[in-house]
Amino acid sequence: MVVKSPDTLQCLAGDILQAAGADRRNAEGVADHLVAANLCGVDTHGIIHVPIYVSDMQAGQIVPTAWPTIERQGSGFAHVHGRWTFGQIVAKVAMETAIEKATANGIAIVTCVQSHHIGRLGYYGEMAAAAGMVSMILGGGYCRNAPRAVPFGGRDKILDTNPVAMAFPMDPDGSNDPVMFDFATTATSGVKIANAHRR
Repeated sequence: MVVKSPDTLQCLAGDILQAAGADRRNAEGVADHLVAANLCGVDTHGIIHVPIYVSDMQAGQIVPTAWPTIERQGSGFAHVHGRWTFGQIVAKVAMETAIEKATANGIAIVTCVQSHHIGRLGYYGEMAAAAGMVSMILGGGYCRNAPRAVPFGGRDKILDTNPVAMAFPMDPDGSNDPVMFDFATTATSGVKIANAHRR
């Protein structure tokens, strides 16, 4: 087994993404997210996705140099347009926006569209908890082109996994680990099955 330090792995993942066409800012942001997923034991959302993202860039499904923009916003809401870049970048911008607006107004709702796979939802919950905020993150998508979930009582896949994450800080300054939930609405993750098959 090959063992790499987190820093080495992050540099390697970032270099691969840049070589495939991502700009440095996006490549480093995605690599940070992927390695963080592996470090907290969520290998289904870790660096195993690097070759998938490279393939999706080559297929034109990810615009690797785009940056999300805020299309509409008010005091307690915003709508982020991902411009089809990496989902981790889009979701992080959305959570940063939500934290900023909730700090000013007590509550915020931020939505995202045109985003690729956003990775581990708990990452964004941890961001909010570190700012002393309660968060709820809801994910969806892909169900039109690649449904993965069968509704209760059904037999055909027509929905996405629709993941949900919630995080609750243990103290106002976010200095302790939060209480957190992060799960898909399916019985298990499809990547867990793919990983088991590889093993």
